[in-house]
Amino acid sequence: MISIIVNGEKIAYDEANAFKSNETGAGTFSFKIGGGVQTFFRKDKVVIFIDGIKVIDGKIELIGSIGDRNTLEYVYTGRDNASDLIDSTFENVVEFNRNLNLDKIVSDIASAFDINVTSDIEVDNFTESELPTAYAGESIYSFCDKLCRIRSVILTSSNDGGLLITSEGLQSANDQLIFSLNRYSNIFHRTFNDDSSKEFDKYIVYSQNNSTLDNLNNLVNTKGSIGSGTRIKALIENNSLNQQECNDRAEFQQSIDKRKALRYIAKIQEHSQTNGDIWDKNLRVNVFDDTVSLDETMLIVSTQWVQSSNALYTEIVTERIV
Repeated sequence: MISIIVNGEKIAYDEANAFKSNETGAGTFSFKIGGGVQTFFRKDKVVIFIDGIKVIDGKIELIGSIGDRNTLEYVYTGRDNASDLIDSTFENVVEFNRNLNLDKIVSDIASAFDINVTSDIEVDNFTESELPTAYAGESIYSFCDKLCRIRSVILTSSNDGGLLITSEGLQSANDQLIFSLNRYSNIFHRTFNDDSSKEFDKYIVYSQNNSTLDNLNNLVNTKGSIGSGTRIKALIENNSLNQQECNDRAEFQQSIDKRKALRYIAKIQEHSQTNGDIWDKNLRVNVFDDTVSLDETMLIVSTQWVQSSNALYTEIVTERIV
């Protein structure tokens, strides 16, 4: 069940949904109320619970209304509090070579927006050569996300409206996702895509320090690669890396593409698992679908909880774990 609190008061609604993804730093929400006059306004505070567990802490950003005198509808849409950081850019050039700790860099940046940053993992400090410079006009969230990717971790939304630094799939779901023509199924609708065009034979990463147009001959001195073949994906990193770091970055990109090649989207008619935990992003889950010969542990990359007067379900997007 979706419970919505606006400005400290629980409200009734006609339709509601909340969405969380590994790939975004802010959860989103939307709820519809029919009839009457506009009830809420931009920047009103919204907290959303799924079966008693808080998943969104944010504010209304967009209000839409449609209808005639007899069929007025108001739709209120918004995001977690971290949206202010996500939308903002650096005002000036900033260098971080005096601070080499990932958690502290992101926390210091987020503190200007009064956003809490938590981490459930430990990562090595950066070397000075690894840290890129933040340039005026550059997206603050993209910069923080880039720092996390250097350490092969993810920057995503927490359940308190802030940011979370974590690794993919640290925890596993209690239940399976099952679709079958011959046995019990908890999936009532599914979409399956297995796409070879997402993958490449060879991945090459060049370091920025030797990627200038007048120095192309030196590219081979600071590159890393993985794989072999004629289907090649080449990347130029915006920060200086040594050869091993380029190799690691190439392997990381290969794993991302392999993961996204297989995508399975399941809709189930509940928000929580049988043990009471909600279906949430970044969980490992076994997906069984004998119609496409799939029986694999996959990663939940996003979750959308939906409720209306005649429907209650969760849409779960999963990708291959590499």
